[in-house]
Amino acid sequence: MVNESAISAKYTVAHKELKNWIDEVTELCTPDNIHWCDGSLEEYHSLCEKLVTKGTFIRLNPAKRPNSFACFSDPSD
Repeated sequence: MVNESAISAKYTVAHKELKNWIDEVTELCTPDNIHWCDGSLEEYHSLCEKLVTKGTFIRLNPAKRPNSFACFSDPSD
């Protein structure tokens, strides 16, 4: 059974085959939640903050480089 609480009520899927695929993958992977990308500026800032908190992004000097980050895929980069 699909964890319906994992799927945000904010977004609905009308395409039946896509919904079936999402349900199948959700059941297989049992995620705690599912994030629906909306491309908003709020989403961008939220994802950047999570990456800064995790240490994946390093915020650059906002006076010189506003909204810019350094990102390294591997510590040896």
